[in-house]
Amino acid sequence: MASKPVVKIDAITKLGVEKLAALVAGEAERNPGFRKLLKAALAGVKGPEAVAKLVDTRLASLERAQSTISWRRARSFAQDLDTIRVMIVDQLAPLSPTIGADRLLRFIASHESVFDRLNDSGDKVSTIYLEAIETLAELAAKLPAEDRLRLPERIMARLSDDGYGYLLQIVKAVAPRLQAEALLDWDQRLAPKSPAVAKREGVAAWESDRRLLMRQLLARARGDLDALVALEAMKSPASQDGFTMAQLLFDAGRFAEALDWLRKPRETGIRFVRRQDLADMAPAPPHPESIVRAQLEARILTALGDKPAAQALRWARFEAELDPAILRDYIAALGDFEEFEALDRAFAHAFNVKPPELGLAFLVVWPRLDKAAEMVLAKGRRWDGRNFDLLAPAADALAEEHPLAATVLFRALVDDILARSRSQVYDQAAIFLAVLDALKDRLDADALAATGMPPHRAYMAQLRKVHGRKYGFWSLVPSDL
Repeated sequence: MASKPVVKIDAITKLGVEKLAALVAGEAERNPGFRKLLKAALAGVKGPEAVAKLVDTRLASLERAQSTISWRRARSFAQDLDTIRVMIVDQLAPLSPTIGADRLLRFIASHESVFDRLNDSGDKVSTIYLEAIETLAELAAKLPAEDRLRLPERIMARLSDDGYGYLLQIVKAVAPRLQAEALLDWDQRLAPKSPAVAKREGVAAWESDRRLLMRQLLARARGDLDALVALEAMKSPASQDGFTMAQLLFDAGRFAEALDWLRKPRETGIRFVRRQDLADMAPAPPHPESIVRAQLEARILTALGDKPAAQALRWARFEAELDPAILRDYIAALGDFEEFEALDRAFAHAFNVKPPELGLAFLVVWPRLDKAAEMVLAKGRRWDGRNFDLLAPAADALAEEHPLAATVLFRALVDDILARSRSQVYDQAAIFLAVLDALKDRLDADALAATGMPPHRAYMAQLRKVHGRKYGFWSLVPSDL
């Protein structure tokens, strides 16, 4: 949401021309960036050519510069760079969209030399160029028909050697604003560089892939699904996005083709696991893509009339991943009165899955807290505190209605943290102890004894006896606990 101006325009106009002129002149003396914008505004009185001349001077200076931009200068440089963009967008483009678009392209094309000079992350500078691309797309819609037809040629002339991905950004932003004739012409300019031709001509693989991506963006803008799919098929198997193609074909009602694309062999890529999880032997979380792929495949199978296969797939993925979303899909597709039997099977599976922390997490998220508490107590003190990311949320969820089950889990977490001297989470263990202290008066003594756990006071005494020298931990625990 845009912030409101500090002073309203109608209030400013009441100052009068002379007073405003004096204020503007004073600010121009103090602020170099404002002075440049003022000069551009004054030049605008003479017409777009006068503003373009000022812009060209600034762009030429930017293009000639070769000095390194240190991190100390990065902020002021970004402000100067944005001043050029604002001159084009606010002063030149309203007078002539055609000249404005041409200078904006020239400005965007400067990004490569600018990034080569930057001794900084370049986030602010990147934002400036992306804003320029958005404005270029808006200008494209305002261009005369002939200039819109020529825009792809001008874009390629300025950015054909782009190595930072801005050309793809431009195609994505501008293509929806162009007429079909311009899109087809642009595609034809790129088409000769297909992978087969590119190989013969010695074109780099990355350049071929980029041209294919550009052509796909153009196909999307034309609404040409056949071209989009054909271009995807030109990519190497490792680069193909079968899921996206399957989704598009499914939406278009082309179910058999969608299934073929979804079932294409694919490389799943590298999955990152935290070092702590490896050390703890924590269960790996399900790959998020596996669920959405299974959901889409089941929808496709249903659309093809093979509901039994769709349901078998959903159930198999639930058993493997214990994902609530796919179980809900499975239940939604059942007949009347079949839901209860399916849920009983699902809960029974959660009780028996290994490691049990995965089953507990499912019951909490579903949610069936009564079943989760039943599971906690059924397994007693065998919960593995190393599965912190699964047990801590479960303990929190159970604390209100099932204090005994929550106590079992909180103690498992505290015991593990102290046993392995995990000083980085001592603060969490101290919080857990405070929660355990708050829960102690809500516990049924007989039920607690049935778990084999000592009362809270005895538990605290045992902790102090075994871990009393962990001063970093005890310094975080209130003295009255």
